[in-house]
Amino acid sequence: MIHPIYSSYQYAGCYTQVFHESFFISSFMEPKLCFHLCNTPIIYLQLLTCRCSGGGLMHYNRQKDQICNIKCTQLTRSQIKTNDTCGGTRVFSAYVEENFYTQHGHLLNYQIHFSSCELWTNSGFYNTLQVTFDKSSIKSSLNKMERCAAACLDENTMTKSIAFNDDNNQCLCILSQQSYLTFTSSRYLTILPNNSCNRYCDNTLDNSKIEQKFQCGSSTNRRIWAIYDLNGSCPINYVYIKELQKCVYAYKTFWSSCITPSKVYIYDGNITWNIFLKIIEKLNLNKSIVTIDFDDDITIDSSWKCPSTTIDRTYSSYSSLNYNTRYVLDNGCLRIRSYTSYIDRFSYRLCITNPINKYSISDNDNENELPFLTSFYTQIKFCPTNWFDLNGRCYRMSNEPKTIQDARNSCITISTSESNNNDKSHFWFIDDDDDNDNNEVHDSPKSNIASYTSHWQARLGFFLLDKPPDNDELKNESTVVDLNIYRSSINEFQMMNPTEKNNSNEIDNSCILATRTIIKENETPIINTTEKNDCSKSKHVLCETKTLIVHNFQQRCFRKPLILDLPAFISKHLTYELCLTICQGLQTKLAIININKCYCLNGFTSKVFNLTKYRAEYLQENCGDPCPGNIHERCGDKNTIVVFHVVDVRRIYSLMRIPMDSFPDFVYDSCIYVSSFNSSTTYQFNLNNVHNIHPRHCLQLCTNYQQKYAFINSNLCLCTNIPLKDTQYDTTILENQYCSYECSANYFYTCGNKTNSTIYSMYIMQPKCRHGFEVAENDQQCVYSHSSIKKNSFSSAQSYCKSIGGIIAKINDILEIQNILSESTLSRRLSNTLSIFSAFKSYNDSKYFWIDRTSDIINNNTISDRSLGKCSQTSNAIDRNCIVLRYEKTSYSNIIADDQCIAESNLCSLMSATPVCVDQHLEFNSTIISSITDDDVISVSVNTSIDYSCGNDTEYDFIDEYCYKISFHESSWNEAKSECERDNAMLFVPEKFITLKIIRSLFLRRHNYASSGFAHIGVIYDNQNRTVIRSNITDESILQIVPDSNSIYDLCEQTFHQHYTKINSSKILSKNDQNRLKDQQIGCAYLDLLSDTTPVIRCDEIPCNRQATVICQRPPILKTVIIQAQREVINLPMNNDPSLTSTVPSTDNESNSGWTDLSSQIYTKSIVRDFAPIFFILATIFALILLGLINILHNHYLFQKNNNNNNNRFHTGRRNHNAVYSQLITTNEFDLN
Repeated sequence: MIHPIYSSYQYAGCYTQVFHESFFISSFMEPKLCFHLCNTPIIYLQLLTCRCSGGGLMHYNRQKDQICNIKCTQLTRSQIKTNDTCGGTRVFSAYVEENFYTQHGHLLNYQIHFSSCELWTNSGFYNTLQVTFDKSSIKSSLNKMERCAAACLDENTMTKSIAFNDDNNQCLCILSQQSYLTFTSSRYLTILPNNSCNRYCDNTLDNSKIEQKFQCGSSTNRRIWAIYDLNGSCPINYVYIKELQKCVYAYKTFWSSCITPSKVYIYDGNITWNIFLKIIEKLNLNKSIVTIDFDDDITIDSSWKCPSTTIDRTYSSYSSLNYNTRYVLDNGCLRIRSYTSYIDRFSYRLCITNPINKYSISDNDNENELPFLTSFYTQIKFCPTNWFDLNGRCYRMSNEPKTIQDARNSCITISTSESNNNDKSHFWFIDDDDDNDNNEVHDSPKSNIASYTSHWQARLGFFLLDKPPDNDELKNESTVVDLNIYRSSINEFQMMNPTEKNNSNEIDNSCILATRTIIKENETPIINTTEKNDCSKSKHVLCETKTLIVHNFQQRCFRKPLILDLPAFISKHLTYELCLTICQGLQTKLAIININKCYCLNGFTSKVFNLTKYRAEYLQENCGDPCPGNIHERCGDKNTIVVFHVVDVRRIYSLMRIPMDSFPDFVYDSCIYVSSFNSSTTYQFNLNNVHNIHPRHCLQLCTNYQQKYAFINSNLCLCTNIPLKDTQYDTTILENQYCSYECSANYFYTCGNKTNSTIYSMYIMQPKCRHGFEVAENDQQCVYSHSSIKKNSFSSAQSYCKSIGGIIAKINDILEIQNILSESTLSRRLSNTLSIFSAFKSYNDSKYFWIDRTSDIINNNTISDRSLGKCSQTSNAIDRNCIVLRYEKTSYSNIIADDQCIAESNLCSLMSATPVCVDQHLEFNSTIISSITDDDVISVSVNTSIDYSCGNDTEYDFIDEYCYKISFHESSWNEAKSECERDNAMLFVPEKFITLKIIRSLFLRRHNYASSGFAHIGVIYDNQNRTVIRSNITDESILQIVPDSNSIYDLCEQTFHQHYTKINSSKILSKNDQNRLKDQQIGCAYLDLLSDTTPVIRCDEIPCNRQATVICQRPPILKTVIIQAQREVINLPMNNDPSLTSTVPSTDNESNSGWTDLSSQIYTKSIVRDFAPIFFILATIFALILLGLINILHNHYLFQKNNNNNNNRFHTGRRNHNAVYSQLITTNEFDLN
């Protein structure tokens, strides 16, 4: 049976944000398992995720319990639900151990919230008491602020606030304001700006790695106090009484009724009389007279009564009236008083009501938005029969005791009955590889001894020993016999020693022995792990194997390559969850963790490949050291990396295309056969150092010579601007398997084919746009075009582009503007169209652009899908450099519609047009390359970036492009801007949603009670120019205006006008304030990081005096190396034989028949290219014949149908029994957040 300590817990509420240390994921997740894994008195459950407590029990984001409506799975059957809830898609169910709840459960009904920073000039304004709190074991999961609140409420339940002025184990409990004050409040205290409380004290939980701080007074003045309100979940004037779990209000009046929805308290015996007397004492009524009503079933004990119960004869003239007598509590004992008694009628009465919550989330928590695979397919098993899934691995305790050597040979012994009962259906990896060999996973896989990495494995092992057998296990005769005793009495088992001996000649009998000691039945058992050198005695063994379905936590550990690449994320808070989140947002297929760095790669192919199949020689059993942000996870070491398949890459779909910056800044394009290169258009380099044979290094050489495409074969690097994939060149796109030679610097990339010098891995460097520019629609240029910038001549447009470090865009055909400008720039933004403030916009159906029309360039950066065509009507007089996007009426099937189209115009000067600027530094030249001879070998070198750093300031985290520091304190917008500038940084200006998401995650991990949840954004909205402007620019090369296409700032204009209209119509504003608002019309931006939805930037801070968190950002420090190479003459085989029979030999990995197929493929391509016109004519004739045949059959079908009688049945199509697999491949919406 499950140990009693893990069966005794209390539901503690529904929360939108929680403080957590670490997390686990399992399709069997429920409270008992979560408590077992976390070993903390507080846990949070969300769907399949268990988060271990990081404090925050008194946070103000508690929600309605009905919102946490997802039922947990049954421990032994994942398809069956329990009565416990596991949160929802945006909320967490909190659970507390029984012992902890008994002592501190009442804290859940209070919320700590920063109130003010006060200078106490004179004492006597507040009624206070001082408390000292310690770190007893039962309070170990309370941080310092929570311990203070607990101590104050234990002393007096009337505590309204707590106050700090030092970093010690003392605080003040503020009960109330003094009733009678000689002077006004200003004589006693002064409310100071929040940043005057500049002392920050440690609020970190014991043994926690997540640093938490809170404001605790001033570093220079002990009379300055930081005040925190205890906003209870009770109505005003009510006090929460944990013994009753109700809110209680004591009032003194002649009337006996309580204010709705409260009701009169009736003593019903659910608590003892002595506890009730303690409640009276907590309410400070022990010296008052209190009317007590009793339930009819309650018998008044004589010990409760006062020694004398005489009846007061006051107003005895009313004694003849037939009123029931009642009891009043007077000095701790009961007296009988007449109902007509004046003292009785004016005594205190107790009213009770249920606690209330401050709800901020919608009740419509969509249960269908579950982000995990098992939520979509509950019938699919993650693990083989009788195995238990956790964090992407499958675990099981051996059926019988084994020696460590026997377990090495066979960790799990499959009985005949179990083998017969195993699910015979096969599952496939979610894998897009062309080669699916060996991807089939059977339900009886090979198992290994679990290698010990963290203490949670020991707790998991005992959980598996204690848990009842699964339904599948009950079917096996071998387990039925042992059901009565099962394995709950077993108190030790073995795991693999991660530091086992490497000498293969010596038998290694070492292991990690996990033991538990149960002292008392109702206390948590003590679990220890010990390294043993001799494990030859038979004991149960914890076994593990891989999952049937690959998902986010399918990680393996590998030897670290010589050169990884540029990291996407560097943080001392790094966890698996954070790394996977950023790689999903950057839309890469691999996530790699090394110590505190996260790398997002697409590998040698744009498809997911089987790491354990293609890179088996680099696999490592030991996954290194604990992660800096989660001690239960391993993040590698100087020689080890942890690699994930990011299978469920989530694309952000919208009505408008938002260009995505690629990550890394280069992409693998294809495996390509090239028979020969033109020496006049190609550079050739030899990379002789193994550390340099890396796609980035080859591309850096190409970029240095202004070439776009890199072709790599072994250590050979060729650079050209010619798109060799076009049909006019003698090339063939091959399957990725033919580029099988791994690059020596990084085996996650391929460098062509080892035995064939005409097969290349082709890579393309993506543009890295300067701040303010965005990636063009063709993904090859950086463009800047802001609708607020208007120029009335072509020369002024050219000058403007030059002033921002670019040139005006050159195009041949006017439709090519769609290759540069995004749809969101060419078309009207949806948010603008739907804006309720459209009256503030200058609405014009036509848009004019300045471009440079030329025929001097070869534009290879085209896109195939152009949604807009040329206008049918054009004016006679045109300016070739002027393009207009307008509407014209079109007719289709007798329907008249207004469609957008593009035309040349001569109105750009009259209407003032928007310049289309591109970064001139990304314009590749296509001049003829000067040839060299064999004797002209030239040594070249180029600097390339290999790593990022945020310097010595460990408070900064690197995310994608910048280093960010999240401060604990809050200040105004202008103060925050100045603070960042003093740190040689600027105020936070996000450009991507993924940056917002990671910043939000980091903020929540360090969030504290002092924070409002808001963060300043370093932009302002200028209503007069209708632009979003970055106002904290220190680098003049950085553009101030945020591009229209950056959808992060879509709501800036709308939110500004909403708030501006509201405050401008306020009667509170003076005339001077109204005039100032009209003159400035400026709104500062901020972000709500506690929002339960996607973070939204608002620009309605008018004026800019909101107190919010300071987030600074600055560029990282680049670590570079010098790449040495030799430029040589191109001396490659010419294309003498199109079939390539003699020039394409077999590789190490492929058979001759495979290369015969390749030769046929290339030869077939040549035939298709030569006879393409004939094939086209034949295909057209065949299509016409086919259409005619279909028409005849269709008419015949209609004729038969009309002659059928009404008794004919309609049949549905044949059921697709493989539908589950197609859904598995196409549905990739499961997530970690």
